[in-house]
Amino acid sequence: NPISPYDYFTSLLSSRSIADRYAAAKAFSFLETMPQDDLVERISDATEHIYVKLECAACLARRGIALGYNFIKTSLKSTYLESVENGALPTRCLTL
Repeated sequence: NPISPYDYFTSLLSSRSIADRYAAAKAFSFLETMPQDDLVERISDATEHIYVKLECAACLARRGIALGYNFIKTSLKSTYLESVENGALPTRCLTL
C-alpha cells in the first residue's frame, strides 16, 4: 500500500536531514491536515535549526494557531536569526 502524503511528511519531520525536516514542514502548509503536536515539538526542540522552526511556525500561523505567529514574531527580534541571515545557514539548505 502506498504511504499517504500526511504519513510521509510526518516521518520526514524526524529525519536527520535539515532539508527533509524543512521540506516536510513546508509541505504541511499545503495539505488539509497537519500534525500540530509534531510541529510544536520541532519548534520547542532547542537543537532544531531555526529555518525548520520558522517553517513549522509558519504552518501553524497559516492555520490561525497563535503559537506559530508568536514564535515568528519573537524570532524576528532575535540576534540568532540575524547571524543565520548573515551566512551561518548550512549550504544544503540553500538548495531548497
